[in-house]
Order: sequence, then structure tokens, then C-alpha cells
Amino acid sequence: MKTVQIAKWRIEADPEATHDHYRSACPPCGCLYCRNFRKAFSGFPWFEELGVAPALADLLSDFPAESPDQRLYIGHYHLAGRLLDGPEIMDGQWDESVTAAIGEFTIGFSRSEDGLILEFEAVLPWRMDESQED
Repeated sequence: MKTVQIAKWRIEADPEATHDHYRSACPPCGCLYCRNFRKAFSGFPWFEELGVAPALADLLSDFPAESPDQRLYIGHYHLAGRLLDGPEIMDGQWDESVTAAIGEFTIGFSRSEDGLILEFEAVLPWRMDESQED
């Protein structure tokens, strides 16, 4: 276990268990929008410390953004560990009191049965040669 500080949170993380989770995950989705997410986002510097595979979000949804050359992504990553300090997202609360802006991402943490969930939303550029379909 290691302690990692991320914005206003202090997390006790088990990077090996998190890495094992992503190693056993299904292959990444091959749809146009998920491929764009992977092309536009390579992870945070602290992802490696936590054992997270940026290409393998456990949940990833996309929506048209205000600008036609961007997409709105909402999703989460599973982490093995526990929250030591900092606000927790509860009952769908998603505001500045429980989130932090990091670049084009807004992130927050919630608990799961076996660890933590790093929740996010982000508006990312469209990087694919193919045009958006919606």
C-alpha cells in the first residue's frame, strides 16, 4: 500500500491490485468515440502510481459537446484502496465541494464495495480522422 495525494484527496492505494484489475479487464472498446478518448487522453501522471490503465475506463459514456470539434466524456476508474482524507461523492452529488478541476477534467472519488471509484467528466478534443456520427 502507498499513500498518494491527488488534489484535495489523500488515498491509501494498492497499485498492484488495481493493476491486476486492469490486466484482467476486457479489451478496450473499439467504437469511434472510445478510440477518440484514448487518443485525446493518455492519463494523469499519478495513474502509474495508482496502477490505473488510462485506456481501460471501467465506464465511459460520451456526448456531443458545445463545440463541434470536442466530445463530453463521463466515466470512472476502479481503484484498490481507500480514501484517507477528502470529500466523497455521495448520492449523485457532483459539485465543487466534492470535485476538483484538473486540466480539462473534473474528478471526484466515491467508495465501492472493494475500493474506490475515480469518477470524471471531461470535454476533450476530437482527434480522429473520421467525423463524429451524431
